[in-house]
Amino acid sequence: MGFVLYRSDNELRKLWNDFSSLIFPLCSSYMRSPEASYQALINVFVEAMKYEHDFEDDTAAKNWLIICTERVCRNMLNGWWRYSDSEYELPSDAIVYDHEGFFDELAALPHKYKLALFLKYHEGLSTEEIGRLLKASQHIIRSRLHNAKAFINNADSFPDVQAFKAAYDSVVLPSHISQSLCDICISQAHDEEFDSNILPEEAMPDEGDPYQYSFRVSEDFDDRAESIALLKANFPKLIPGFLCIIAIIIIMIMYFIKNPM
Repeated sequence: MGFVLYRSDNELRKLWNDFSSLIFPLCSSYMRSPEASYQALINVFVEAMKYEHDFEDDTAAKNWLIICTERVCRNMLNGWWRYSDSEYELPSDAIVYDHEGFFDELAALPHKYKLALFLKYHEGLSTEEIGRLLKASQHIIRSRLHNAKAFINNADSFPDVQAFKAAYDSVVLPSHISQSLCDICISQAHDEEFDSNILPEEAMPDEGDPYQYSFRVSEDFDDRAESIALLKANFPKLIPGFLCIIAIIIIMIMYFIKNPM
């Protein structure tokens, strides 16, 4: 089963030249290996060729690609995509992604925090704009921006916006590799046999959604490690409350001992 391509090769190349250097660091923060990051980047732009709606402007295109990147990377990590087809030989060059270790910290964050942080501190969007793009309330977005501090060293100085931007911008996609990947992307999109990147039904977007891969952010904390980290970070704040509850219980017990019913 194939799919329809709604953009020409030249249109894809323009999108690639304009935004691949922005999207690649975000791919790297999820995938953490060169081959997987390269394939994620390719898959994002293949999805752009399959996207039937026109982008109003460059900002709309950029926001769509950023959101699509999150979904593509998570689908790859969940095993819904093959990382590559054997006929395409991806570059194996090492990726230098380190800005005094800060990028590694950002890349190690739970996935649900990465996109909100990237949109806020790299792209400069407000919580209202992020909530509209991610179909989440501003309260959820603010909670995720706040809770991410539990996973960052020197959280008191976070966010350092300049350091955040520098960490992502330090992940550079060399031009010779970029053009090679663009060629692979176009070949992959035109390959009649290629259908492994078609999303399963449960991962398909809402019908009529102009941001095809926008998604509703879950409010549930279903990651045990994340919940433990948040508990440790907030435990000092909970101690006074626990002591008050214990004191009230002791007072009530003493009262009933002295005044039996």
